[in-house]
Amino acid sequence: MALSRRAFGLGLLAAAAAGTGGYLTLKDRPEFRGYLGNRAHLFGFIGGEKQAFLADPDVVSALSGYGLELDARVAGSVEM
Repeated sequence: MALSRRAFGLGLLAAAAAGTGGYLTLKDRPEFRGYLGNRAHLFGFIGGEKQAFLADPDVVSALSGYGLELDARVAGSVEM
C-alpha cells in the first residue's frame, strides 16, 4: 500500500502544526523552561545558615525543575 504525495504532505503539515502549537502552549510554563529555552539566573546574598540548604542537591534539583539557576553569595548581616 503506497502512500500518496498528498497524504504525506498533509501529514507533514499536521505534524508541523501540532509541534508549533505544543511549543507555543508550553513555552511559558515554568516546568518546561529549561527544556524549551534558557534558564533564569537568580543572584542574591544569603546568610551563613542558608548556605547548606541552598547547596543541597534536592533543592538545586527542585529549582532546576522550574528552570531556575541560583547564584547565591554568602554575606553577613552587616554586608546585607
